[in-house]
Amino acid sequence: MNKKILTALVLFLLLVIGGMWVYALLHPSAGNNGLFARFGLGDDAENIPAVTDGVSSGLEDEEVSEEGEVHLHQITTNPVAGAVFAENGMLYVEQGTGHIQYINLVSGEETLISGTTIPGAYEASFSEDGEMVAITTSEKGIAKTIIGAVPSASSTGTLEGVSLPLGATDVSISEKPGVVYYLIKSDEGSRGYGYSISKKTSSELFSVPLRDVHVLWGEPLYVYTTPTYTQTGYIYKVVGTDLQYVTEGGMGLMAFRDKNNAIVTRRIAASNGIDSWFSSLETSSEEMPIGGPVIPEKCVSNENDLWCAIPSTVDLEFPDSWYKGTLSLSDSLWSINTTEGTGSIRSDFLEESGRQIDVLKIGIDPLGTRLYFINKNDNTLWLYEI
Repeated sequence: MNKKILTALVLFLLLVIGGMWVYALLHPSAGNNGLFARFGLGDDAENIPAVTDGVSSGLEDEEVSEEGEVHLHQITTNPVAGAVFAENGMLYVEQGTGHIQYINLVSGEETLISGTTIPGAYEASFSEDGEMVAITTSEKGIAKTIIGAVPSASSTGTLEGVSLPLGATDVSISEKPGVVYYLIKSDEGSRGYGYSISKKTSSELFSVPLRDVHVLWGEPLYVYTTPTYTQTGYIYKVVGTDLQYVTEGGMGLMAFRDKNNAIVTRRIAASNGIDSWFSSLETSSEEMPIGGPVIPEKCVSNENDLWCAIPSTVDLEFPDSWYKGTLSLSDSLWSINTTEGTGSIRSDFLEESGRQIDVLKIGIDPLGTRLYFINKNDNTLWLYEI
């Protein structure tokens, strides 16, 4: 073939292929999922509130089942360290970064409230009004908690806070403005402190000769031994410098606060395995049987009811296995009246969502119409409309 003709054919084929490429760039088809769409650099997107893949669509867009209204909604796909209800929505702290986000529960829009990065943030708790936050990370393997004021939801700000002493545990933001409670453990025992944010000073509130304890902050003040299936646990009332037994001990004993009352839960050996019971220290000393273990991290109360996520079954090494992360539970939502000693199942989460949900933290809005919780299996944030 003539060399000139061959060269012309090659040039013609190159022109045809080039034209097809340009056309594909300018007219991406629906079938290629935008593979050839233009990619922006994103320089202009900084600090602009946007709906992200970490948030579901607005609640009004949720499908309604044939049985009736949907009550259970997944709010995020990204992991959450802690959350609280806020005006028209929720605030949450993102695991890993410590960034604070606001979610509008109607539109599903997510807004960055604080872009201050706290590397390795894994635990967070807010004050009830959402104005203060405690975020925990680690420093050389020791827990480090930062306390700060939450920036306004109207604009992106920074989290300016102070650090509690390294190793502080059982951190709780008090209802008293500007006060944070925490526990420090040592070989000699445990000491509880109140920290004044404005004065930047701590004052000792109590000291006990027990090292492995948890605190129920408030009045009266209670401490209980770290729960384990291998030893009998106890709960004590702190009176001055003394500890007073307030109930008999129990294997795997745990406790949590229901307003000014303390709820104690324990496991009791039975002919068919393990029975779970709980009792209210202030209102009734009688123990109430329940359809599964009542775990502090899975319970929250309002003026009328106690709401608990309760698993139907556990293993023989519970609660150690759950706290260590070797046991994953499948929970149902219960409403419990501690005064009357009655309770009922409100939702089987597995049946309602099609997923196993192991509740890690739970909270309720001021009106008692909504619950939030974090699924321990993936740390996603969920909402349940009562």
